[in-house]
Amino acid sequence: MNYLQEQVVNHLPQGIVVIKTDETITFVNHRAIEILELTNQQLINQPLTKVIETAKLPFVLRTRKKQINQTVRLHNGKTIISSRIPLIDESNNLKGAMAFFYEVTDVVRLAEQVTNLKEIEKTLKTIVDASEVATTIVDEHGRGVLINSAYTKLTGLSKKTVIGKPVDKELQIEYDIQQKVLQSRRSIHGVQMKIGQSNTQIVANGSPILVDGKLKGSVALLHDVSKVDEVETELSKAKELIRHLELTYSFEDIIGNSSAMQLTKEQAKVAAITSTPVLIRGEPGTEKELVAHAIHHESERKYQKMIGVDCTVMSEDEWEKQLFGYQGVGALRHQPGYFEQANNGTLLLNEIDKIPILLQLKLLRVIQNNQIQPVNSNATLPINVRLIMTTSINLEKAMIDKSFDKDFYYVLNQMSLSLPPLRERITDLEPLMQVMLRRLNRHFGKHIYAVASEALEVLKSYSWPKNIRELEHVLRTAMVYMDPHRKVIQKRDLPLEVCKSVELVDEQPFNYNQSQTLQQTMELYEKQVIQSTFASLDYNKTKTAELLGISIRNLYYKMQKYKIEAK
Repeated sequence: MNYLQEQVVNHLPQGIVVIKTDETITFVNHRAIEILELTNQQLINQPLTKVIETAKLPFVLRTRKKQINQTVRLHNGKTIISSRIPLIDESNNLKGAMAFFYEVTDVVRLAEQVTNLKEIEKTLKTIVDASEVATTIVDEHGRGVLINSAYTKLTGLSKKTVIGKPVDKELQIEYDIQQKVLQSRRSIHGVQMKIGQSNTQIVANGSPILVDGKLKGSVALLHDVSKVDEVETELSKAKELIRHLELTYSFEDIIGNSSAMQLTKEQAKVAAITSTPVLIRGEPGTEKELVAHAIHHESERKYQKMIGVDCTVMSEDEWEKQLFGYQGVGALRHQPGYFEQANNGTLLLNEIDKIPILLQLKLLRVIQNNQIQPVNSNATLPINVRLIMTTSINLEKAMIDKSFDKDFYYVLNQMSLSLPPLRERITDLEPLMQVMLRRLNRHFGKHIYAVASEALEVLKSYSWPKNIRELEHVLRTAMVYMDPHRKVIQKRDLPLEVCKSVELVDEQPFNYNQSQTLQQTMELYEKQVIQSTFASLDYNKTKTAELLGISIRNLYYKMQKYKIEAK
């Protein structure tokens, strides 16, 4: 944009914001800075959603579809009317997106600058009609001068019945905000009242129109309170629908053709056609929950609810109430627990080992008797729930340590399947990445389709201590900082800790001694790796454990075993 063009744009009454394809702000005009109440330095080259959380412009960027006259509430409390368009060149290449907007309160500002309300009507008609907020303007005598279509929709009154007539008589309102504003010459906010023959409950805000200190009328904005309840209801329905859709994974969504994953899939398919409780075992990040969803989706309960519970975040003193429900006293009614909510469907208990051992015994009785007893109740309730449970720990060791009940363990282990860690199914790495790249491309609005061979070798050599979850994190981190025009992930894009971990392992000398057993050779190599990594990180145990992908407790054990100490 040349200097002359920039001067013209900066003098427009609308605010203008332009973003590039990476969603960073590349231009704002003077009016936008005034409306947003931010400086040029706070906006230029910054991610749009970082400075304006409610911004919808990235959606236009991703969909290439324009949006016209959308109402948005800003961080500073202002309400704006915004239109957004994608910026596409003659070759159909996406260059960015632009939003132009103005304040709803500009209606009042324009009214203050014009002495003739008839001229105001002509000037503001397009702006007011574009607003989704019901708006009405009256003159100094309280007679209707201007209304918009949202006002007609809310009140049922047309321009013919309002313009030139006292608004309070036509609306039959309990509290005439327009008259109060005219009498007090002050703004009034948050007035609740009923309007029209239908007694529609609304909240109204009104402001006087003052020109050179003289009262020329008032403007009021009306909000339908009943819409709030409707929105909340629709939001609840949407959340329920989203929650249900999130659970509708099938076995086709489980990516992997390795022999280990094929075995796991076959075991899961067997589990799907039974009603026996299922235990899914695997390290953190191996997508145990996805397999649980697939089992539910392929079972006879697929059209019923699946309730997922994270046992790691449940409150210890609320365990029984949350699982079995609670019978209130007096006016307090019965509060259903997760078992009742999942009745006739599936209940997924993630990280079952976190449940206290006494509650494990109660769960065992629920499985055996198919009934629960709510807290504070003497009555039992029959339930028909299919249980799927997951764990990331060695339950056999937990049973020996007395932290897991052996009877509960034997019931769970009747139908048990294990998910292999990513390092044991490296052949699945590439198909997993292709699925993740497609999903992340949609999220970031990018077009990355491959990983370079050098980067792929690094990823194949990495130990993946946090498994598939870590793989997505690595790809996400690489994509965030890549230039928008690039389409292939290179080694330099990978997180430093991944590359460093692979280099450390590659640097270890391997001297095979034929007089040693395989176990002795592996232990010697493990000792060398730990020693070298420990030294390279200035003998920091926490960083060493993180880089090697083991717990700090396991590191201490191995250091003691191999007599490794800081120099």
